[in-house]
Amino acid sequence: MKQFFYLSVILLVTTLAVSLSKEIKSTEKGGDWFIPSTWIDAEIPGENDDVIINGNVTSNKPITCNDLTINKDASLILNTPSAKINVFKGNFTLFGCFESDENSILLFKGKITKNSKCFRNMVPLLETDE
Repeated sequence: MKQFFYLSVILLVTTLAVSLSKEIKSTEKGGDWFIPSTWIDAEIPGENDDVIINGNVTSNKPITCNDLTINKDASLILNTPSAKINVFKGNFTLFGCFESDENSILLFKGKITKNSKCFRNMVPLLETDE
């Protein structure tokens, strides 16, 4: 009986953790990260979401997400003033363009895959195993 209870709790916690992460896709038009019209279904990505960029997306504020994929013919441009930290908790996959200014600090906690030479970043990349 105890084993069934523990197994049920583990299953519930796992289900909740998986359901907290969503896949959020940008429109082909793109826009500002924090404006709903940039995203299909008008949902701004949260820190646990997997983000797929299909257009030209920009941000003047720090962003945090789980996985980030920038598709071919798409871009993400970060202009975060005052040395703000942008955190990518999962994997970062680049097929399009990624650019950040000299004030952006990038923290990658997952695997980085660059399938494009369009990567403009003026500060060192930080990668962790956390």
